[in-house]
Amino acid sequence: MSKIVLISPRVSASRSGHQTADAAREPLGIISIGSFLKQNGYAVEILDTNLYPQAHVRSEVERLVAAKPVYVGLSVMTAQLPHALEITELIKRLDPTMPVVWGGIHPTLFAAQTSLDPRIGLLVYGPGETTALELARRFESGDTNWNDVQGIAYRGAIMPARPPEDLNSLPFLDYGLLDLKWYLGPAPHYLLSDQPIRALTVLSSRGCPWRCGFCVNVVTKNRWRALSAERFLDELEYQVKTYDLQAVRIVDEDFFVSKKRVTAIVEGMRARNLKLTWGTNVRANYFSDKYITADYARSLAETGVKFLALGAESGSDQVLELLHKDITVEQILRSASVCAQAAITPIYSWMIGIPGQSKVETRANLDLMNRLTTICPTAVQYTNWIFRPFPGGDLYDKCKQLGLHEPASVEEWTHLGVDRERNTGFFPASDLPWVEDVGFVEFLSVFTPLIRIPSKAGKPPSFPRRVLSEIVRWLYKSWDVPVGGWFARQTGNLLRNLVLARRVG
Repeated sequence: MSKIVLISPRVSASRSGHQTADAAREPLGIISIGSFLKQNGYAVEILDTNLYPQAHVRSEVERLVAAKPVYVGLSVMTAQLPHALEITELIKRLDPTMPVVWGGIHPTLFAAQTSLDPRIGLLVYGPGETTALELARRFESGDTNWNDVQGIAYRGAIMPARPPEDLNSLPFLDYGLLDLKWYLGPAPHYLLSDQPIRALTVLSSRGCPWRCGFCVNVVTKNRWRALSAERFLDELEYQVKTYDLQAVRIVDEDFFVSKKRVTAIVEGMRARNLKLTWGTNVRANYFSDKYITADYARSLAETGVKFLALGAESGSDQVLELLHKDITVEQILRSASVCAQAAITPIYSWMIGIPGQSKVETRANLDLMNRLTTICPTAVQYTNWIFRPFPGGDLYDKCKQLGLHEPASVEEWTHLGVDRERNTGFFPASDLPWVEDVGFVEFLSVFTPLIRIPSKAGKPPSFPRRVLSEIVRWLYKSWDVPVGGWFARQTGNLLRNLVLARRVG
């Protein structure tokens, strides 16, 4: 049986492997491709390099290449570029004739540019299952005329896009392609538990019907496609029984698009006696008298829903309009109230450094975080992530007009956001020309968890953390005041640098 190797490169070139107390995150993209290839007669081996020290990764790549697979595929995000290039170069040194194919979001966003890099050449953009299978058959037959293959780019030429697959026709995700001891270990952070829980991430849909100006789906035109309720329930039941799961996270970007479908899934979980702890992503505007009311939320909680994750992004209605979020601050507040009544933990994500966002509007994020925690004391707040521009759409055009420099090559992308030997894959605040106070944005991004009102979820903060929190809050409040402002800025930036250095070290 012919073999195909699929690799998930390390997210940061400086990391020596997965070393956190949290469970690892399954690389669902290559699992889906691997499952499809396996269904069509290929032996598939997946290497998630985030789990292992570099020496082990190298020996594994050597072993896999020695087995003479049909090709090696890499799924690459921007932050994975340095390690993806390192692996690609290693493969070519081991066997110059071995085909290496890139896929994933970075090649999808920058297909022509990425394929022009001589180390890469051939890549898949967009949905990859059918394209990966066609490439395997082409390589085996010796037909390397790529001009009629949909969904690829080669040496700067982009072939026509491949129509997306019917999700209902794809096989169940084969988690057995992974070394599951890494993924079924400690409880994932989103379950807010100190006890081990057998949990995996699952997927019931792809894409999103909304128009958020910062989202990659707008760029790739990845519209919402979903498994039928019955098809998803079949797979969910299979995975729960096969891997003895106690919890799942449904990682759909928008699980609640169709109330009819969601209700059918929830009722199906009851009918099949699927007793799980679970959660998923939801939009704030779904919390309304016509959809997610307190009663509806309680019905979700009765089926095991423990958390719902929301992209709040901003505490300013004006900024939400700039982002085309189609939600309001009032709806975000309502989500906290409904979740509190249903004993569901809401998890909010936030953004700063947005074009047109004033410092007052930036501080509004912290104000809204505190209001949400007051309404729902168990609410979990992620930090204020620095806005990441994606190519395409009017918001990105605005970024270019304001002076954003887009890297012109794969090599240049590998140096994006490099901070103490880390490649973050993000534009640092210093590279965003519209950010008036870079130090403040960077300080807030690092120290938001210490500034805001703490959630009652999880362990209470230690004494040193409480002391540090008081210092950081004082710096935050004093940043712009006439007396003490200079000291606050200098001390805040020093603390930020110390924290980042410790994270890397």
